[in-house]
Amino acid sequence: MSADDNHILEQIQLISDQLMSAYEYQSVSFYYPYCYEIQSGSGGLIRFYGAEHFRDPENYQFEAICSMIRLGRPELVLVEHHQELHRSASEATSSNFLSEVALLQPAEAVSHSESRLAVCLAAEVGAQVECPEPTYEEQWRFLYARGYSIQQIAAYYLTRAAAMAPFWAGLMTPPQVMEYRIGQLRATWPWEKEFLSPAFVNSFLSEHYEFDIFSASPELLSRLVLPVKPETDIDFCVLNAVGASVMNFIDSKIVLRIGELSKQYANILVIFGATHMVRQEKALRSLLRANATALPEHGIVGS
Repeated sequence: MSADDNHILEQIQLISDQLMSAYEYQSVSFYYPYCYEIQSGSGGLIRFYGAEHFRDPENYQFEAICSMIRLGRPELVLVEHHQELHRSASEATSSNFLSEVALLQPAEAVSHSESRLAVCLAAEVGAQVECPEPTYEEQWRFLYARGYSIQQIAAYYLTRAAAMAPFWAGLMTPPQVMEYRIGQLRATWPWEKEFLSPAFVNSFLSEHYEFDIFSASPELLSRLVLPVKPETDIDFCVLNAVGASVMNFIDSKIVLRIGELSKQYANILVIFGATHMVRQEKALRSLLRANATALPEHGIVGS
């Protein structure tokens, strides 16, 4: 491992130590959306919008996000899940994706996610867009280096995909969600492709529980991939541990990337799921060397 790699891992560990733990997160209450602003050490303003994930233009957050981008005119918008917009993606991949989204109306874009809505609006106002999450391959190699097997890594990602199926209701069926996810993962999966299949994950789950990926309820599957021990009769399993490790890695890498970008842009808007914004706030506050103030109508309200 190179000196640069060691330095990055040391930074990730330092950030990870400042993140709100999964157990702490479970004990706090907060309002959606979870919003705050940070004045960076270089004088720029970074606004954070922690969304309650949605796909409906009638959702109460739709107009808020439209206003934040159209009126706030950010130079850079950061979104999750769109690895086509990761800085390592080819220019052709990013350009093609942005061109397709730019043709959509906001009400069409949000039918995919609030992240797609933000990309659409960023194109409208001429803002740059990036996905600051680590790539799937970075996540997998991190988990493998932590001692998780290829089978455990594959089972985690496919079980989590199945657990998310209700979010895509009306757009894709559960089997279609699985195939869509497998297609995304196969593009950069560095190991045997046989592990990226419903047949494999069914076999894996049957070693622990008597159900398959499509007959189990999304609630049950969600409990298997929670980054904490489920408060149910289900035992903590290796997939919960994988979830805890990768969640900390993802949030740490996001915080580090926001720190880098804060030195390049004076007006940044971050639109992520609220869980990320709540867990990252302390670490962001520390890294950017400024106090973050939650907007009066939002924020953590109790424990």
